[in-house]
Amino acid sequence: MNTTKLGELINSEQPRDAIHIAIAPVVSDILLKPGDKIALVENSLTKVSKNGKHIGIVDPFLEKQIEPGEWFWMLLFPQTITSLKHEWTHPSFLDNSMSESEKWIREFADSVGLGYQTLLDGADNWIKYEEYLCFGGLLEGYAVPDEFWTHYENITKQKIEESKKDSFFTCSC
Repeated sequence: MNTTKLGELINSEQPRDAIHIAIAPVVSDILLKPGDKIALVENSLTKVSKNGKHIGIVDPFLEKQIEPGEWFWMLLFPQTITSLKHEWTHPSFLDNSMSESEKWIREFADSVGLGYQTLLDGADNWIKYEEYLCFGGLLEGYAVPDEFWTHYENITKQKIEESKKDSFFTCSC
């Protein structure tokens, strides 16, 4: 089992490996050196400082200092991101980077005991094939509210026919 972890010493023989490192484009108003620990400035997703809760470092592979106003990559600390599919999430970015529609659908999905992607896939299948979403008795008593479709259209960037904007939940009873 591979246990490659940056930031820790290797205490046994290990094979070569490749890793993912979450990165974010950022800018600073101060001079920074490669490898400096940095934090997001409050209420910003792109401005960084040496002060605050450090969540990453200045690109350590740069061969010069970062001048104020220059954009560069911040490498987030290992084992801190909460999701990875080449599009990552991190607690410091999550609330500000998510659209209101995504937040609404995520909260609705949680409230009915479904995952976000499961709910979106269910809506897709309803629109394409008029297939109901059924998980035994899990969805009994629940319905898809009208507001869902506005948020779904915002996320998918597609206009849904009015005749399709209905509840696609069912139970197996």
